[in-house]
Amino acid sequence: MVWQRTPYALPLLVVAGVCLSLSVALGRSAGEERTPPGTRAYLVLGVGTAAWAAASALQYASADLGSKLFWYGVSWLGFAVVAVAWPGFVFAHLGEGEDVSWPVAALLAVVPTLAVVAVWLPPYRWLVFGDATLVATPGDLILSASVGPLGIAFIGYTAALALAATGALLRVARRSWGPYRLQALALLVVGTLSTLGGLAFALGVGPTRELNPAPVGFAVTTVVAGWGLATVRPRDLVAAAERVVQDRFRDGMLVLDAHGRVVEADAVARRLFDGGTGLVGEPAASVFADHPQLLDHLDAPADRPIDISVEQGVEQLAFEVFVVPLSDGRGRLAGRVLFLWDVTERRRHEQRLQVLNRVLRHDLRNHVNIIQGNAELLLGEIDGDEARTEAQAIIETSRDLVALSNKARLIEASHGRGRRSHTVDLVDCVERALRNVREDEADVAVLTDLPESEPVNADVMISAALENLIENAVEHNDDGTPSVWVSLDRTMVDGREYAELSVGDDGPGIPEKERQILREGIETPLEHTSGLGLWLVNWIVTRSKGDLRFEEKEPRGSVVTIRLPLVRSGEESN
Repeated sequence: MVWQRTPYALPLLVVAGVCLSLSVALGRSAGEERTPPGTRAYLVLGVGTAAWAAASALQYASADLGSKLFWYGVSWLGFAVVAVAWPGFVFAHLGEGEDVSWPVAALLAVVPTLAVVAVWLPPYRWLVFGDATLVATPGDLILSASVGPLGIAFIGYTAALALAATGALLRVARRSWGPYRLQALALLVVGTLSTLGGLAFALGVGPTRELNPAPVGFAVTTVVAGWGLATVRPRDLVAAAERVVQDRFRDGMLVLDAHGRVVEADAVARRLFDGGTGLVGEPAASVFADHPQLLDHLDAPADRPIDISVEQGVEQLAFEVFVVPLSDGRGRLAGRVLFLWDVTERRRHEQRLQVLNRVLRHDLRNHVNIIQGNAELLLGEIDGDEARTEAQAIIETSRDLVALSNKARLIEASHGRGRRSHTVDLVDCVERALRNVREDEADVAVLTDLPESEPVNADVMISAALENLIENAVEHNDDGTPSVWVSLDRTMVDGREYAELSVGDDGPGIPEKERQILREGIETPLEHTSGLGLWLVNWIVTRSKGDLRFEEKEPRGSVVTIRLPLVRSGEESN
C-alpha cells in the first residue's frame, strides 16, 4: 500500500475522532432511566460518520488504485449507515415517533445494503460505480469514477430519506419554541447542507469534485445533535412539569405506558398505592386492584373524574382521578397520565352542608306545618276582618316557607345527581308545568305558541326548572289577573340548532340587580335575589348546556328566554 501527502487526510481523521468520541461519551449513558429519545440512532449516526470520514481520509492518503478502491468501498459502508441513521435520529429525538426499531431500520437499510454488497463484489461493482481511474492534480492523485444505475438509485433513495427528515425538522421548528426551535433549525441547516454537498459530489457537479464535503458536514451535524441530546431534552421538560404540578397543586400523578404498566409515579402516588414493592414496572391491574371502577375507565377515559377512596393510616381520603390518554407523533396511544386530586376536605364540607340542609328543611317543615295548622284553626274561630286578615297572612307565609323548603330540596337533588341528561319533549314539559300552575293559580291567563313536539337534550330536572320559571312569572305579578305568554322557536348558535323557549309576563319585571347577580353567580348579604326559584332555573339550564337570558317587555313586564340544544340526527340520550 503506497501513501501520499494530501491536505484532506488529517482534517477528516480529526472529524472521525470527534464523532467517535461523542458516540462513546453518549453511549455510556444509553442505559440510564432518562435516556433521551433518539440516543440509539445517534450512536449509529456517530459511528457511521466516523467510519465514513476515516475511510475517506485513508482513501485520499493512499496513492495506488487498489488501495483507493478498498477505502472507497469502506466509505460507501459509512455512507450507507449515515443515510439511514440521520432520518432515524430526527424522527426519534424530535418527537415525530418512537426510536426506530431494528426491524424498521433493517427495512430502511435494504437499498443501502444492496449498494454496499455490490461495491464489495467485483463482478457487480459496475452497478454502483465504474471506470475507476487515478487522476493527477497539482498536489496528489485522486480517484475518479462514474456512477452506475444502482449507485444512482441509492443516491435518490438517500435524497428521499433526507427530504423526509427535512420535512420533520421544518414541522418541529414551526410548532416549537425556545431551545427546541433553535435545535431544530440548527439541525435543519447543517443536515440539509451536508446532504446537498454529498449529492453534488456523487453526481460530479459543483465546486466539490475533489473533496466530498458530506463526511465533514455530517460531523458538524453529529456535534449539533450531540449538543441537543446533552442539553435540550424533551423529557427534562416533562420532569420540570411534574415538579411544578407537585409543588403547586400538591396532588398525585401516575404515568402508564401503552401496556398499562407504571413508568413514573410521584411521591403522592407512591404513598397512596405503593405496597412496599415499588410502583414503577407494576401493571395497573395490580396497583389499582382495590379500585375496579378506575380500571374500567383506563381503556375508555371518562369525561368526568372517577371517584376513589383510599385508606391512609386511620384516615379515609377521597380522590378524583382524571385519566388523560397520551399519543405519539403519529396519533397512536403511547400511554396515559392519571391525575389524582385530593378532594377530601371538599367532600367533608359537602357532607356537612347536606346534613345541615336536610336537618334545617326537616325542622322547618315540621314547625311551619304546626304554625299553618294553628293559623287555620284560629281563622275558623275568630271574628273581625282585621284578625282574619292577619291569620290569613300567617297561612300564606307558611305556605311560602313550605314552597321555599321544596325548592331547597330540588336544588339539593339537582346538585346530587351528577351531570346526567336525557332526551325530552320540551313541549310536553311546558304543558305539564302549565297544568300544575293553573291548579294553584286559577285566575292566571296563559297564551301559548307551541309546536306539537320539540325533542331536546336537557338535565333530568328540566321540568322542575320550567315549572319554577312559570310560577315566578305568576307569583311576582301584582295584577289581579296575571297574564303569561309562552312561545317556542328555533335558533342557530355557532353552527348548532337550539330550542328557544320564551316566558313573558305583564308584571313589574325582574330588577336589573337580580339579573346581574344571576349572571355573575355571586350573592352577598347586601346584594341578593328575592328567592331560590331563578337560581334553580339558572343551575338546571346551565347543566343542560343551555343558557338563560332576561329582557324587559314593553310597556310592562319581562321576558325570560331559555335555549336548550336540540337532539341531532343519530344522537342518543345519556
